[in-house]
Parts: sequence; C-alpha cells; structure tokens
Amino acid sequence: MDDINGALLADLRGLTLFSALKKKTTLRSFQRLLDLLSIPSSHRGPRNAVALMDAWSTFIHTLTLDSEAPSLFSSVNRVVVLADNVFTRTAEKFPLDRIDPRLLRIAALDLDKLGRIAVCDLQRIADTLAARLRDEGFLAAAKSIVAEAAALREEPAALDSSPPRGASKGETSIWEGSVFSFPRDGHWASHITAWVDHLRERGAGLLGLYPSFIWDSSRKVGTLRPVKNPDPISLDDLSGYEEQRSIVMANTQRFAEGKPANNLLLYGDRGTGKSATVKAVCAHFADAALRLVEVRKKDLL
Repeated sequence: MDDINGALLADLRGLTLFSALKKKTTLRSFQRLLDLLSIPSSHRGPRNAVALMDAWSTFIHTLTLDSEAPSLFSSVNRVVVLADNVFTRTAEKFPLDRIDPRLLRIAALDLDKLGRIAVCDLQRIADTLAARLRDEGFLAAAKSIVAEAAALREEPAALDSSPPRGASKGETSIWEGSVFSFPRDGHWASHITAWVDHLRERGAGLLGLYPSFIWDSSRKVGTLRPVKNPDPISLDDLSGYEEQRSIVMANTQRFAEGKPANNLLLYGDRGTGKSATVKAVCAHFADAALRLVEVRKKDLL
C-alpha cells in the first residue's frame, strides 16, 4: 500500500474525541476506499478491482451531497465544525485557559489528523487506484477515475463560502457569518484557539450554524430540528407598534446579555406582526448566540 494512503488510513482510524465523525457519509466512504487500497497484492484480483470502482464512485457521490462545489476539504471542514462532542461542548462554555490541558491536547491531535485528511492529494489516490484497475484490464474505468480526480481540483475560493445546497437568501447570510473555516495548510491544531473563540461566540454543533429551530417530538426522544429556510425578515421590514417592539427588543437584549429578563406574551389580531416581531428580533440577536425555538401547542401538553 502507498505509504501516504496508509498514513491517511491510520489518521482516520486513529480519531478519538472526534471518532464519531467516522460515521459521517463522506469519511465512512473514504475509509472504505482506503481499506480496499490497503489489501495486499496476494489478495487482489478482479473482485477487488470491482469493489474499488464501487468504493470510488460512492465516495465521489458523497462529496456532491453537502455542496454545489464538491471537495473533500469542504466536506471534512463542515463535519468538524458541526461536531458535537465533549470538547466542542466544553469549548462553547469556557475560554481556552479554563479547558483541561489534556482535553486540549487530545483535541489538537485529532484536528491535525483531520486536517491531513482534508488536504490529502486525491489525485495521487486516484492514480494508485487507476494503476490497480489497469492491471486487471479495466482501462476505461481507470481513465475515468483519473479524470474525475482532476475535475475536483477547484479554486479554493469557490469552496470556502459555499452555502448548503438549497439554502435560501436568508440562510446563506447565516452560513457565511457562522461557519468556521480551517485553513488549507492542514495544520488545524495550530488554529484551535481561534476555533474555541468561535465556539464560545456562536455555539457548538447545529446551534452554531442555524438561528432557528423547531422542537420535534415525533420520535420517542424529542429533538431540535433546524429551520433550514428561515424567513429573511429584519427589523427594518417592520412598521408600526414601535413602542411595543422596543419593549421586546430591550427585554431580549437583557436576556442575551445574561441579565434578568421577563417572559413576554405577545397578543393581538392576526396580521399585526406578532410572529414577524419574534423572528426579526431573534435574527437581530443571532450573533449574540440567541436561538429561536418554536414549540407547537401539541408539544406543550
């Protein structure tokens, strides 16, 4: 097996704090591909070649699921910054100097592993795979795989700000302002301080990406489901009821600052802007880590 491919497989299998990421579609399919490439020559043959072709096509397909600009870097960056584990949950609560140094060191080791995976040379992997296929007579498939790897060499700028597929105009602005992007040097551990600061400001996991959620109790265990296409409404879009709205604004600001605040009940005729006010105020304070959760009446009973 190619030494670099072997090192990548070791990095992927060696994840600890971020081991749950191995279950993510992209990394799972990538590990499957590397596992097949690691099979010794004595066990190779047409069957292994067919499995390699299937693994490659599955891997390339997974890269197209998260973004209009498929890239291993953008896919890995996304699953890392949305990770929900003991480190990210600790980092969103405490500054760097209050996080256990042992936890920081383990997280840093994982980040460097993930960084190396994110910036790995897919063309080299494709060349290794193509050579195996040519040995078994799959010449057309080998040529296609090399071409597909070459097609993935986009300009970095086209990948870093790519919003989720199907994002609305309102959601795109949230995406661009909320997603932390690791640099393309592969040394992600050296940027752990900046990421911890980001987690402290924005929150970890989906809470760090989306400003609005719906409480979903349709399953045995309730969960927060992000609103992926929120109404792009702002305070500038509202008119009338300025006095009432100012009360909501002032109270929400106190709440966002961690100060004592009141529970408010908005009432009035349909169309007077109750829901619009709530959405606009919460959008205004989204950068202050305020999140809106809609709980339906049936879920309160």
